[in-house]
Amino acid sequence: MKKVLALVLALLMLLPVLVACGGDNGSGNETTTEPSTTTKPTTPGVTTPTVTDTSGNEPVVTDPPKVEHVYPDKTYGGSFRVLSKVNFDTATAWGNYEIVYKEDAGLVATELKEAIRNRNDQLKNELGVDIEQINGTNDSSMYTTVQRSVARGNDEFDMVIIKTEYAAQLAQKGHVASIQDGLKYIDADADYYDQRAMDQLSIKGKNYFFVSDITVVNVDATWLFYFNVDLIDEYKLENPYDLLADGNWTIDKLLEMAEKATSDNGDDVWTKDDNWGIAGHGFIPTSMFFGAGMQIAKADETGKITLTMNDSRISEFMQKATQILPYWARYSIHGSGEPFGFVAGDNYNELTQMYAQGRTLFMGEVLAQSRDSSLGAANEDLSIGMLPTPKLNKEQAEYYTPVTSSVATVTCVPITACGKDLDKASHIIDRWAAISETTVMNVYIEQCQKSRYVKDPISPEVIETIFGAISYDLGDAFGWGGLTKELQIILYEGDTDFASMYKSKAPAAQTKIDEFIKAFK
Repeated sequence: MKKVLALVLALLMLLPVLVACGGDNGSGNETTTEPSTTTKPTTPGVTTPTVTDTSGNEPVVTDPPKVEHVYPDKTYGGSFRVLSKVNFDTATAWGNYEIVYKEDAGLVATELKEAIRNRNDQLKNELGVDIEQINGTNDSSMYTTVQRSVARGNDEFDMVIIKTEYAAQLAQKGHVASIQDGLKYIDADADYYDQRAMDQLSIKGKNYFFVSDITVVNVDATWLFYFNVDLIDEYKLENPYDLLADGNWTIDKLLEMAEKATSDNGDDVWTKDDNWGIAGHGFIPTSMFFGAGMQIAKADETGKITLTMNDSRISEFMQKATQILPYWARYSIHGSGEPFGFVAGDNYNELTQMYAQGRTLFMGEVLAQSRDSSLGAANEDLSIGMLPTPKLNKEQAEYYTPVTSSVATVTCVPITACGKDLDKASHIIDRWAAISETTVMNVYIEQCQKSRYVKDPISPEVIETIFGAISYDLGDAFGWGGLTKELQIILYEGDTDFASMYKSKAPAAQTKIDEFIKAFK
């Protein structure tokens, strides 16, 4: 999905090839047209195959073969019903504001609203369906509603956007289809699906849920390290974007810069009135664990899920991550430790305002904050930059930036969707996602580049790196053994004894994993 970033500028004005089709919403009145295909674009970032010339000349570069994705020759009438949380007024309420057009949506910029409308109009012109969004209020109630509906054989929802843990419970009950066993028109390798989500959230080798360019909530929930552009100049620090481009944006560089930006105001008491290198809640060091390319648990090629938290690099990580404590103004939202630089009457909003007022160099928060008011309400002149989570060291090949699992969602398809016509459901979803890639997602990316708090537009290369770094973790998403929280607690308190924590918690976590897998039919 996010690999599309490399094509942002080139594809901005292009639309996907339209497919001529025929039929209605299950009535049986279908119109057949000439078969149609779309040619899947070459995936950015994939090495082009080479052919070596045996004469000793330079290798001849050849283009990879293009893959054709064939759709059914049908159109459909009626509505395509999407169950999700709905919120149009604030990004951090985590409702799906990007599903249908709403003229008076307080959060959504005019350009993005128009892109949503144009995308859905294009889908209707192509396949004859209207998108209908049904407000599920919250994840728990949506889960209950869907599982009861499907258990009774009712056809009420064609697509559900819900938190990963609830999607998995629906999958365990056999209530949602996997891409491999029913959703035949989902082109799982296409760039408009998040490929890391496909890989990292697979269960027993199957994808019961996925993330596509239809939704932007997961991108909103991506963890970033914001930085104050003016303070970089004031403290005469290295340009963070140069570090990023050179692959040198590491925990060591974060520490070095944070130390130089941390200073007491002269009263010898560390409070929210001082200058800090880093501000943010307890997820900051945990995000650095994922940023180091480590995972709590992952599935191997056979589909088996195992704990992988006890990585060979864990000791190096623990030593580095705990070094941020003297430079980190923090407020715990995870019940661990005491706020540092804060008193009991303070709140998290005051922490974000420290950054907004220019008294912290870095702020750990989600991408949605760049468009919401929290980071800039107190300072309309605030100039921010954006970085992915730093790497553990220079030797690490890639950046990894976690999606905040407490708010991230996935898409799943009930087995009763479209009158139990999963071919129809998968056809509509795949075309909707493909169209979204060059409409809604492109405009969303532009909005990220020119947030109202960005003095100079973020370069496409920086956005591409951030989006390309988005990653997931099964162990974090499902909270097996509470390992994410346990890691947060010891890091928050400056404890480097990972081994003792892991030894005490891992057996229970593995038991939970085994029970989780066993529940799948």
